[in-house]
Amino acid sequence: MEIKYLPTREIRIYSIDKRKASELAWCSITMGANKLFWIDGYVICLEIHDDAFKYEVEKGFFPINQICFAAFPEYTRIFDVEKGARIPLINVSDMKIFKKILNKIKEIERSI
Repeated sequence: MEIKYLPTREIRIYSIDKRKASELAWCSITMGANKLFWIDGYVICLEIHDDAFKYEVEKGFFPINQICFAAFPEYTRIFDVEKGARIPLINVSDMKIFKKILNKIKEIERSI
């Protein structure tokens, strides 16, 4: 048996928006997201099309339709939005792919 490691070579992000953390969380809940990602003082919501993994295999890139981000200095496992609405936060600070995504977010944030 042969095992191959084939890391993602390219990610294409089609839209990035900076938002208030409370608005980002509320939008995520109302759009059916079941989690948000936290990395190094930022909370991130990713909108990924169902066929994204198929694209990566067939076309060689991973598409992300939309990224919304907000400053969120302290990590907590649950983001309390309002009136009992809550969404989990996943700490991805040790994941290479999210570090690269955050670098691109910071680069774009400087130009906003």
